[in-house]
Amino acid sequence: MACDRCLALLRFGGIGHSLSIHTANQELIRTFFLEKPVSRLLINTGSTQGSIGASTGMMPSLTLGCGTVGGSATSDNVTVHHLFQIRRAAWGLTEPEDAGQHTPRKVAADSKIQAEPNIQVIVEAVLREIRSLQ
Repeated sequence: MACDRCLALLRFGGIGHSLSIHTANQELIRTFFLEKPVSRLLINTGSTQGSIGASTGMMPSLTLGCGTVGGSATSDNVTVHHLFQIRRAAWGLTEPEDAGQHTPRKVAADSKIQAEPNIQVIVEAVLREIRSLQ
């Protein structure tokens, strides 16, 4: 009965998001973890605080993915790492007809872009994030 009610609440509130359970019964925790369609199972903590990482070891975030079961591309707590915009340039290494054989193709030496990352900016951003977690 309680499991059916739990699933009904998930369908109403959002499959894939979060579920909080308060119990010392390890078998019940295991059952909920394996059978409930959620991205986060919060145990013996409030769901609002636990899901955003305030009372758990999860990465702090106010944007929570619901995973594919909830129609999302991620089940993570969305953090600054998910918001980095990375531009890439990639040269072909194999011809499509050779792709199955993984035959390398020679790339002209003058076609490579030499981009120096701004190491200082990256180091400062990493240090800010580490300090914010302490």
